[in-house]
Amino acid sequence: MRNPSPSFSAFRDILLGKQIPEKVHFIELGVDYEMMKFISESLMGVKAPENINVTERKKELFVEGRDVPALLDEEKPLLKFRVKFYYSMGYDCVPIGLPLAPFPTKHRKTKDTAILSRGTRTWVEEEAGIITNWDEFESFPWDRINLDVTEYFEFLSEIIPEGMKFMVASTLFEMVGEQLMGWKCMFYKLFTDPDLVKAVFDRWGEIIYRGYADAISHDCVGAIFHCDDMGYKKGTMVRPDILRKIEIPWLKKYASLAHDHGKLFLLHSCGNIYSIMEDLIEDVKIDGFHSFQDVILPV
Repeated sequence: MRNPSPSFSAFRDILLGKQIPEKVHFIELGVDYEMMKFISESLMGVKAPENINVTERKKELFVEGRDVPALLDEEKPLLKFRVKFYYSMGYDCVPIGLPLAPFPTKHRKTKDTAILSRGTRTWVEEEAGIITNWDEFESFPWDRINLDVTEYFEFLSEIIPEGMKFMVASTLFEMVGEQLMGWKCMFYKLFTDPDLVKAVFDRWGEIIYRGYADAISHDCVGAIFHCDDMGYKKGTMVRPDILRKIEIPWLKKYASLAHDHGKLFLLHSCGNIYSIMEDLIEDVKIDGFHSFQDVILPV
């Protein structure tokens, strides 16, 4: 876009029903580096920086028992590139992940067959994660996950263009199912040891709450864009009454946190979640919902 004119304030007021849109406002949960690189270099004439795997570097520090910085120097060019891409493409906001200490997980790697390949792809290990019993729960380093994010958001404040805001994102339901417990283990434990599942949700839910609280206090952040795929084509991944016990109370806390700071709370969930939509609107009080799949939730 030759002359971007981002206006997060207009985007916010439109979502809140305070303003009639004068144009289409774009929003996206994320764009892969490979796509940003291709578009930037082939259409904008902008050279993309090297895609350094900062997550793996931070994970090495975590495993070694050393302090994990929220921001590495080699991460700065990538963040600047991301902001420049979203600005040039006409977005009002830039999605970023909540800075947390990355920890070792169980996963599988295979060849990436995409046209814009990254070489290898990582797949979730569905059988069992790293917390399958109370001993593993107690030994998990919960107190090392939250980071000091002051420098991180100070840097973001310096590089965000006028009129734009960041949207900070993280997960709860997906993190427990994909990484901490594993889907099969989580589903099984919901019946054999529901207290363990609830405990994992509450410990991780509190970590995300503290992270959101740190992030949302910065002026450069305009919204929490929480991401949790809670459904599949025919319904929710677990019964709605279970979600109302382990997931929705935390979503409500995150939404209240955002609203108390005058910020938006947006929710992403793939799948058919009609059965809890009333909860999300009336109880959680989401300001916007994403995504809409034609075979499930058509626009």
